[in-house]
Amino acid sequence: MTTWSGRLTDSIRGELAASLWTKEYDNDMLAVSAVSQYPDGEPVEVFVRRRADGTVDVTDMAEMARWALGRGFSDERAHKVIVDVSERAGIVCQGLTMLRQSVMPKDVPRAVFDVVNAASRAADALVFSTRAPYTRGEFRHTVADTIVSQFPAFVTERELQGASGRRFKVAAYEPGTHTVVQTVASPRVGLIGVAYAEMADIRQVNGYKTVLVIDDTEEEWSNADEGLLAQVARVAQWKQRNIWLPELVAA
Repeated sequence: MTTWSGRLTDSIRGELAASLWTKEYDNDMLAVSAVSQYPDGEPVEVFVRRRADGTVDVTDMAEMARWALGRGFSDERAHKVIVDVSERAGIVCQGLTMLRQSVMPKDVPRAVFDVVNAASRAADALVFSTRAPYTRGEFRHTVADTIVSQFPAFVTERELQGASGRRFKVAAYEPGTHTVVQTVASPRVGLIGVAYAEMADIRQVNGYKTVLVIDDTEEEWSNADEGLLAQVARVAQWKQRNIWLPELVAA
């Protein structure tokens, strides 16, 4: 790799995930294959394209649209979902392409995260429902209320800043032990990817103890999915809460 792409690769892997795969297509283009996946298991791929002024564009180059059209979704439906998700994520939408433009090199990891996250959420919205699955808040509130009822020191819906500078709202937080609790309402690949990226960022700051509570009441989780999340947090199965909940602050 050239010095330019090598520096970007080190920066992206350092802030997001060391296992990210990258490939340099030419001196001005770097492909990044993310931890997040489309619903059928295909990795989400985005591209970092160098501009003449030293900034970069981070784009999916319509890969999400290609994925959707190849699985029978109409161009009109794919475009509607891409526009909707892009607007909510603050991502520029050009036709069927999602991108962040004129990104400073130091902000590339965050831009990669944003575009990957948007592409994954758009695919989930197409496949699973007319709204993105990450709006499922009932499980999150149930977990948070249960924790606070046993440990009043926890506060709910607390905003924390990760090592990247990006801010995340977590389900519950205990300031005394810096215990951070986030929920994952389903083993859908998009939700897993988001949870992984958030906890990977947060756990690098302030000695945070990260816990991911997964909803295993209706859907079965694979060992591989739990193993991936275990790299960045303690994984707690909701059906086993009588075991892990009493010792949560010592997690």
